[in-house]
This record gives sequence, C-alpha cells and structure tokens, in this order.
Amino acid sequence: FRMDFNCIARDPLAAPQVRGTAVEFEQRSQQRARQRLTKDGARELLEDLSRAYIDSSLQKRVAKLARDMHWEKHAFLLGMRKIALEVQAPILTHWGFEVSGHGVSEMQLAVQDHTFGPDCDLGLKTQVDEVGKMLYGEMWSILFAQMRGIEPLGCGSDRMIYGVG
Repeated sequence: FRMDFNCIARDPLAAPQVRGTAVEFEQRSQQRARQRLTKDGARELLEDLSRAYIDSSLQKRVAKLARDMHWEKHAFLLGMRKIALEVQAPILTHWGFEVSGHGVSEMQLAVQDHTFGPDCDLGLKTQVDEVGKMLYGEMWSILFAQMRGIEPLGCGSDRMIYGVG
C-alpha cells in the first residue's frame, strides 16, 4: 500500500456537492474529524517510529521480504502491511490512533499537517524521509526511483511514506 500525499492533500469533501445541502456537508465534515498533532508532537512521534524501525530484527525481516518478493514493489508493499503494523501498533496506541491501516493513515495525515502546505517544516519533512528510509531499507530507492535527484523535497511536494496502512 502506498499513499500518494499529493492527492490525499485534496479533501474531496471540500468540493461542492450538487446533491448535498450545507447541513449534510457540515455533518460529513464533523464525522471526518481526525486527530491532530502539534509540530513537537509530530516530531516526537517520528522519533518513536525511528526507534522502532532501527531494530535489527525488523530490518532483517524487511530485507528478507524484499528478496522473497524479488524486489517487486506491489508484492513487497502488500507484505509490509503486516510487518509494519506489528511494529507500529504500540506507537499508534500510545499516540491515540487506531491500530489498523486506517490508524496508520490518520497518523500520516497528522504529521502531514506540518510537512505540507503553508505550515510546512522542512526539518520535519527531512525527518519523515529518514524514518521512511529506515522502514523500507533497501527497497526505499526502488519504491522512490522516480524521486532520485530531487532531494530535498520542498513544502509543495510530499512523499510521506513512513508507514504502511
């Protein structure tokens, strides 16, 4: 599973609905309320993920998965769902996110609030990339081959892939 945050940054509920009334729109918006983090909280969460991802047993499992999947992106990412969620579960729980793919997505969005758009923090964005590299190991360069040569990314672009949902 790979999240394209260039697309996810666009809220489909923000677009006017032909069928919907203003009240229906407001109700849907309230239902979609999600957890937010402060910039310091996002930084701490990324530090927690970094500590979890640096574990040598995780890195060995990720490397083995990459070899077993013959470095094929889609198959690798499918296998990463289970591996990553096992490691992320205590962190998700600690930070109040659901332990599921949806919880991982919510966590990513909470961090993205500070790495994309007008409140972008380039230092935090760099930290996101480093955490992603730790999680994906040797697959990082394969997953993001199209991104080579454009480091560091500015605030107008995002590839916030540090968790698998």
